Amino acid sequence: MSGDCTGICTNDLCIHDNEVYGYRCEIKEGILVLHTEFIHPAKDAEFTDVVFSGVEVHRLWDVIRPQNMLDEIEVGEVNDIRDQVTDAKSLISQGAYLDLADHARCKLFHIRSSNGMKGWVAAQSAMLVKRSHRAADICMC
Repeated sequence: MSGDCTGICTNDLCIHDNEVYGYRCEIKEGILVLHTEFIHPAKDAEFTDVVFSGVEVHRLWDVIRPQNMLDEIEVGEVNDIRDQVTDAKSLISQGAYLDLADHARCKLFHIRSSNGMKGWVAAQSAMLVKRSHRAADICMC
């Protein structure tokens, strides 16, 4: 871990300058996981998952190969994206959409990056989970 941390980072875990190497989405369970890795020049890599729970809707874009470098994940209000959610309804093939009035309990997590993946997740919570190794059950970016 490196640099300044904002949003969901803790004193022990941070995703600043971590590369997203894959992700997993469990639609019915409302879970989205970003699998990240931080490469140390002189040490072993650190693996940290960003786990979103109670996901109602998400939108990711600019997911590119070979590198999606996270900058930060900021916590905001769902109303911050009212217009984007309205526009995104037609893009959500599973028919899931966010009704802002009924799902006010959600927070909005803005995913910002210096390269590649950007987006937002409307969910009840997010947390960072340290892993000892790379995840195997992923959709590769």
